[in-house]
Amino acid sequence: MKLKYNFKFNAKLSIIIENTILITMPEPNLNEKIARLEGRVANLEKKILATRAAKLPKRMLTTEEAATFLGMTVDGLRGLTYKKLIPYYKPNGKNIYFDVDELVSWQKKNHFEPVASLDGQ
Repeated sequence: MKLKYNFKFNAKLSIIIENTILITMPEPNLNEKIARLEGRVANLEKKILATRAAKLPKRMLTTEEAATFLGMTVDGLRGLTYKKLIPYYKPNGKNIYFDVDELVSWQKKNHFEPVASLDGQ
């Protein structure tokens, strides 16, 4: 004899033995419980996605953000892009974006060694 419990979303509990329904009982709060659980799952998914997004560093900057990051004016940065002296991206042909790692590399590009002090010679 096989005993099988079948929970359906239409708020009924059916007990089936050997493919024959013996008892069907209404479960008054089942739909409410399912709706609450679905809501909780949706909230947990939102929290997980928000946590992941908060942990990821922003890799691409707008012109204004990049100018602030580099400590220069927006016009100065636009001048560098016009002269093609700084790496940038123009994915849609209009807006300009800058990769943070490339900006740091660009800043470190012209490294000068310190000259020995006169007192130390």
